[in-house]
This record gives sequence, C-alpha cells and structure tokens, in this order.
Amino acid sequence: MKEIFIEKTVLEDLDHPGIVKFYQSFMEKKSQYLYFVLEHCSGGSLSDFLMKQKHLSVPLARHFTAEIILVLEYLRKKEIVHRDLKPGNVVLDD
Repeated sequence: MKEIFIEKTVLEDLDHPGIVKFYQSFMEKKSQYLYFVLEHCSGGSLSDFLMKQKHLSVPLARHFTAEIILVLEYLRKKEIVHRDLKPGNVVLDD
C-alpha cells in the first residue's frame, strides 16, 4: 500500500502536457481499494497502436521518441525514475 501512496504523491506533483493529469483519488468505505481519477486518453496505449499498424513511418517513430524523451527529461529534473517504461504504459490522446 505504501507504493500506491508514493505513486499518488508523485502524480499530484506532476504538471507536464505529456503526462496524464491526476485529478483526485478516493477510497470506498467498505473496501481497501484506492481509485485514481485521471485524464482520459482516448487513443489507447502505444502497444495497442503498434499492434494495429503494419509498419510505423519514420516521422511517426521520431514523434513518439521525441515525446517520450521530453517526458523523461521532465521526470529527471524532478528526480523521478520511471521503473516500468514500455509501450503498454505509454498512452495516446487523439
């Protein structure tokens, strides 16, 4: 449970256009589940997107790479390490 509260604290502190916005969290009274209310990302995950594509154009690959690098630079400046960077954890907007 400690890790979840650390993640919540980190998410509350982040403000970057390439990172999903955290709005609030709440717990059910009758359970121990903690819910996060996050920005909706209608494009799904990068993993899903890559599976649907027969091939990825060089400009689009450069775009995704640049976006990820910008987010990682922001996290580094905040002294935050993302320990699970993979296409399934990269979400896309429209």
